[in-house]
Amino acid sequence: MPIRVLVALPDAARREAAARALGKGDCAPVLAATEEEFLAAAEDGTAEVVLVDKDFPGVWIGEFLREIADRPRRPAVLVVADKPDRGLQETALSLGAAGVLSEPLDLAALPRRVLEAHEWVRTVVPAGPRGLRPGEDLRDLLGASRAMAPVLTQLIRVWNHDVTVLLTGERGTGKGVVGRLLHERGPRRTRSFVEVNCASLGAALLESELFGHEKGAFTDARTEKRGILEVADGGTLFLDEIGDMPGPVQPKVLTALETKRFRRVGGTEERRADVRLIASTNHDLGKGVAEGRFRGDLYDRLNVVSIHIPPLRDRGGDVLSLARLFVAEFAGKYGEPVAEVSPAAAARLSGYAWPGNVRELRNVVERAVLLCQGTAIRPEDLPGRISGLGDSGVRAGTGGFPTLEESEKDLVSRVIAHVKGNRHKAATILGISRSTLLGKIRRYGLE
Repeated sequence: MPIRVLVALPDAARREAAARALGKGDCAPVLAATEEEFLAAAEDGTAEVVLVDKDFPGVWIGEFLREIADRPRRPAVLVVADKPDRGLQETALSLGAAGVLSEPLDLAALPRRVLEAHEWVRTVVPAGPRGLRPGEDLRDLLGASRAMAPVLTQLIRVWNHDVTVLLTGERGTGKGVVGRLLHERGPRRTRSFVEVNCASLGAALLESELFGHEKGAFTDARTEKRGILEVADGGTLFLDEIGDMPGPVQPKVLTALETKRFRRVGGTEERRADVRLIASTNHDLGKGVAEGRFRGDLYDRLNVVSIHIPPLRDRGGDVLSLARLFVAEFAGKYGEPVAEVSPAAAARLSGYAWPGNVRELRNVVERAVLLCQGTAIRPEDLPGRISGLGDSGVRAGTGGFPTLEESEKDLVSRVIAHVKGNRHKAATILGISRSTLLGKIRRYGLE
């Protein structure tokens, strides 16, 4: 079915030129010359994309974007401006526009831009480990703050392209989630997504993990082993923390990516692997190149499209929107009746700096869901560093503190009671191993 596009440009010649260009693509343009025509076409709910000039008579773009934000089937909006400045772009994107186009319009590229905008509102995260339902918006998963708007725009632009992407940002910002989304929405979505953490293995082990090895290649190589490149052939290879990749492995990875050929460790047979590469790092790779820690040619190969994920402390309201997403996830996972975050807990979450970023927030919410004794998370369910309460509920700085041992005993006892004796759940909440928990149970006589 053609994409229905509402074209609202004040000049008749521009409207007609845009309509002809769209007609050559898979689009069905509907033209609006007046405020009345625009409102009638916009309100009948059939337009899937709206192409509107920021100075269209009678239409205030900000108000229009806010009005359509709550529609069950909202159209994607492309704002057209003669000379769009940074302020207009940031404001439009933060209010939910799919993009800002400058005049004169690139008519040859217009159908593609409309298709990308259409993808914006159709962006669905497939059901998977996060338990997301088809139909959920990308912004519900990653955030809708102004700081995230450029990230979402870049993602939409590269969804359907088999291009290398380098994700940068602090630890815990969600680079792994973005990497998986790029695969799930990309042209190789039906093939494998294989991830390897480059920081967790030494040079020899990482080389064996990536390329595989032949039987007898080294002391413990009792059988042949396929490498990650072979497993990912035709799909996506995600190299996490690539800035920590050992130096001896870097040229071999570069050669494999450039030639699509490699050999297993200890092998002589040349093998082929065609993968889409997505990489992430929390390091400044440019600085690493200058200091001789990272190969410049590998950096050039990685840095085709670079997307920076901002830290959570710069993302404002995303803290609470992500917290609510995690509440729904973990309430479903653990069968708990928790449905919301209380205003008092929301204030504590919003006021915290989140040095561990989204990963820390997710872990905090998981713990809170399991500790919560009602349907809404309270400050008491949050760690003391966030709530301002000690583990026993005594507010910091008021005196009357129990000893550290008394606090630990009380916390362990309350958690065990909350999970009705399930020691696996209790250990998860407390962030310790099951054996450590058993030791504390014996120490405090809680058996």
